[in-house]
Amino acid sequence: GGPRLLLLAGAAIALLILLVSRCGWSPWVALAVVSLGLGYSAGQDWLAAPRSFGLGFSGILINVGPVIVLGGVFGKLLEVSGGAGVLAEGIARLGGGRWLAPTSALIGFVVGLPVFFATGLVVTVPIIFALARRSNTPWLRLAMPLVAGLSAAHGLVPPHPGPTVALDLLKADFGLTLLYGSLVGLIAALVSGPLLAPWLPIPDQASSAPVSDAPLRVDAAQSLPGFAVAFFFGLLPIWLLLAATLLDRGIKAGWLPADPPWQALAAFGTHAAWGPATALSIAVACGAYVFGVRAGFPSQQFPRIAWSGVRPMFGALLVVGAGGGFNRVLNDCGVGIAIQSFAAETSIPPLLLGWTTAALVRIATGSATVAVSAAAGILAEIVTADPSINRPLLVVAMGAGSLILSHVNDGGFWLVKEYLRMSVRQTLATWTVVETVLSLTGLASVLALDAALRVW
Repeated sequence: GGPRLLLLAGAAIALLILLVSRCGWSPWVALAVVSLGLGYSAGQDWLAAPRSFGLGFSGILINVGPVIVLGGVFGKLLEVSGGAGVLAEGIARLGGGRWLAPTSALIGFVVGLPVFFATGLVVTVPIIFALARRSNTPWLRLAMPLVAGLSAAHGLVPPHPGPTVALDLLKADFGLTLLYGSLVGLIAALVSGPLLAPWLPIPDQASSAPVSDAPLRVDAAQSLPGFAVAFFFGLLPIWLLLAATLLDRGIKAGWLPADPPWQALAAFGTHAAWGPATALSIAVACGAYVFGVRAGFPSQQFPRIAWSGVRPMFGALLVVGAGGGFNRVLNDCGVGIAIQSFAAETSIPPLLLGWTTAALVRIATGSATVAVSAAAGILAEIVTADPSINRPLLVVAMGAGSLILSHVNDGGFWLVKEYLRMSVRQTLATWTVVETVLSLTGLASVLALDAALRVW
């Protein structure tokens, strides 16, 4: 029955939270154990539960695994060639001295689009410190907008793991998710960064200093790419997917002919399985030349660079796959249908329900990817039954919920604390507040955008 299934689902999520936050289990191990326990408790036999989990695990990795791996390789190329540093420095020069805080948020957001949070933090913080030193500004007042931009890109914009998992589970349009996530993420980053920074308890003269005050540089025998080159090729996956989305909208609106060549190009932005992976493959191939050959790296180093980009992704892939397995068990047990009936009776708007579910899991487990995976799995049946739901906006809403209230159970909390040389109390008073405002602003932006789209 529906109530019993809802109680089982609630107990499964509570157990997941306990295993991750209190017992210190790895998120993917906890997801696997909880998924099997839920399956058996809901009446699946001893073969059906592992089969459901395995099908979900493999099914989602087939779609999103190549995207995550290629994203890691491309981000590593940007990092080791100095392209990410050139990109950040160029944006800083364009921002001038008057707009340092918005410029810092923009640097974080733009650099965070192609690279992961930790890489973006390492590459950009030295540049922010140099800006603060030249302008005699407490550098933490520029670092907070920076991490707001990095976090917004990581949590709201594919091909980062969280939104990529959600758009695959919900079968959302990749290009529109990218477009909405970028718009909402930029707004949220500017509000939670530059507008919030003056109100944060940061001393006038910051006593701490970053790990290094020198921007990342490659070997002297190698050459850094120019800003225009870094800007175009560093964001090449974004340009390809956005262009494909515009082509698709043009074909549907009748502005472009529905010929096979145009439709093939438009598929980059609409086909969730191979479109983004193809776009990233093109970007990696171009990046290998622009950020590899032209930067002076011998071709023998390419496998090592690629491996160093792929290796950190293994943990994310395990969590992503386990999240897909959890989703499949939920659906096979009928939990999704029960939640669908509950949502219909309570009349909670789907966008708000998605944000709330992701936020609760995030607060308890500290993992944004687990939060998005669980929320997408829970709402998958609701989305399937209601075609009026804006799926790309729902993905962005879940991403916003997955960013709220970063605290001591979040690895990102400790990364920011250690790299920015803050105490736990300072980190709670700054980073945690920034993340919470970022999440709430993201929700407000999603709801406003949804209302605007309905009117339009």
